[in-house]
Amino acid sequence: MLPNVPRLRRIMADRGVDVIVATSPENVTYLGEYFCGTQWRNKGTQAYAVVAVDDTIAPFLAIPAIEIDPWAENPSWITDVRPYGTFYRELAEIDAKTKPDDERIIKLARSTATEANAVKTLAAVLTEKGLSSANLAVDETGVFPSLWQAIKDSLPHARITDGSGILRSTRMVKTPAELDRLAHAARVNEEAFAMAIKSMVPGATHRELVHLYTSEITRRGGMPYAASISTGLWSGHVHPNVSDQVLRDGDLVKSDTACTVNHYWADTARTKAVTTANEEQCKIYEALLAGEQAAIKSIRPGIFASEVFQTAVETIRASGLPGYKRTHCGHGIGVSIYDPPLIQARERVSDIANLGRTETVLEAGMVFCVETPYYVVGKWGMTVEDTVVVEARGTRVLTSLDRGLSR
Repeated sequence: MLPNVPRLRRIMADRGVDVIVATSPENVTYLGEYFCGTQWRNKGTQAYAVVAVDDTIAPFLAIPAIEIDPWAENPSWITDVRPYGTFYRELAEIDAKTKPDDERIIKLARSTATEANAVKTLAAVLTEKGLSSANLAVDETGVFPSLWQAIKDSLPHARITDGSGILRSTRMVKTPAELDRLAHAARVNEEAFAMAIKSMVPGATHRELVHLYTSEITRRGGMPYAASISTGLWSGHVHPNVSDQVLRDGDLVKSDTACTVNHYWADTARTKAVTTANEEQCKIYEALLAGEQAAIKSIRPGIFASEVFQTAVETIRASGLPGYKRTHCGHGIGVSIYDPPLIQARERVSDIANLGRTETVLEAGMVFCVETPYYVVGKWGMTVEDTVVVEARGTRVLTSLDRGLSR
């Protein structure tokens, strides 16, 4: 099982919640082990993964009828699947030659009476399971205001509260299966970028590097997402567009590349000199790397995320860059590229990706991307970022690509 269901149920019980309803694409993918492509592509498409705090009550998925196939191809730990709406597909008779995935589609399409929409399905199944008057935590990040009201109207006796915070807290601590996926994604990302490094020679173009990286990700079974590779003066830009800039002697190539493999993210950053870095570049990069490495070494269960941030910034300032400033020096990663918590200052100056500003104590099983970027607009930029698992006695680093400036 991918999701941390025991942790989820403990948090639900602590908060007096009977039922959690995941609604956003990320939370449905996480909790339901179910990837609804239409929900990811078309904003507003509804799919729900629903789990009760009482483990004797079977969880269920409410999904669009058009999206039966992904579940049938890769059945999740949730076996009670309730399609909604109308979708026309011809169904062959089941015989000895019918493949298991096709058999699941045929049986589900033939045997299930569907409601017109997701909200009606949610209300009907909760009523069927005796949960129509439950304390219901609904993930508000995947429903429009009109749908939120429709859920309340369809379950007039339920007490409905926001549920995204419960899911964020659950997702912070990964299961062994999640750690395996994150490690695999990190390897794919590094292998692809290593191929791009070989092509960082004078005369190559920015576009060629991006194309090579993304094609290598795809070749390894991943989905490229943030091919944030920047060259020359544009290395001082945070997230540049792809261009036809030509690499020259003395240029830096700053990369902050990300991809997904089996719906779990990788996010790694490196800086490389096309030929040779100058003395100033080497000095500043050494300070950034010292801060990143010190932050990683400081990570252990029981400390605050802000302590990791403080270690990174203070080390960089003491190592030759006294004016260094950052809003955050890392973030959780999992089914989202930015999972909670953020590694940020105790003053809570930032609320990136709607992760919240609350201080967080580190726990074993959390996974962070620790990063120390530095941007000088009109000159160059640098960054280094690694993925780290918090373990009982320290850390395990999932990324190993050479961190030096030289190729």
